[in-house]
Amino acid sequence: EGEEIVGWFLGGRMQQMEVTEMILRIHLKHFGGEKVLMLMDPVENEEAFFHYENSFMVKQSGFYIYYENYFMELKENN
Repeated sequence: EGEEIVGWFLGGRMQQMEVTEMILRIHLKHFGGEKVLMLMDPVENEEAFFHYENSFMVKQSGFYIYYENYFMELKENN
């Protein structure tokens, strides 16, 4: 309650830091271009954020990640 989904995440070993046509179709179908996409390769420790603009997924040059809710949930579950 009181929270909003701001985007989605796709990650895995050897995940390319590029948006393919398939990823773009999934993004538009489920999020309508209004949310962000985070791609991550945990092995290479790479991550990238994209947003939809003028029919393209545009890579963001900088970002912050806030973990407040994660740590609150972790504390409650222990």
